[in-house]
Amino acid sequence: MRKPSNDYYQQISKETDRVPGNPWIVCSLWLAQYYIARSQDKETLRDAIKMLDWVASRALKSGVLAEQLDPYTGDLVSASPLSWSHATYIMAVMECVNKIKGIGPCPTCGKALG
Repeated sequence: MRKPSNDYYQQISKETDRVPGNPWIVCSLWLAQYYIARSQDKETLRDAIKMLDWVASRALKSGVLAEQLDPYTGDLVSASPLSWSHATYIMAVMECVNKIKGIGPCPTCGKALG
């Protein structure tokens, strides 16, 4: 995951040389959407699926996604739940499914979709 640069909004750490900012769920999902858009085969789609899995693993048991995460603990920071994070996750998953339908079986399980 790429780290933000000089992001001071809801800043947890003052050590900006080590921790340039908090991870944002929606920004991570935008990166997943980029990976999906550029993928042309099962191998290049794996980066998107890893990012979607990363985001899903940071949700609360209830499924709640936050705006940001604490860079040290991974705890939710700022607005929770954040509808922008949820909506972008749904869009990214739909884009991923549509891409998989266009390029063949699921790169994770090998089963055909669609």
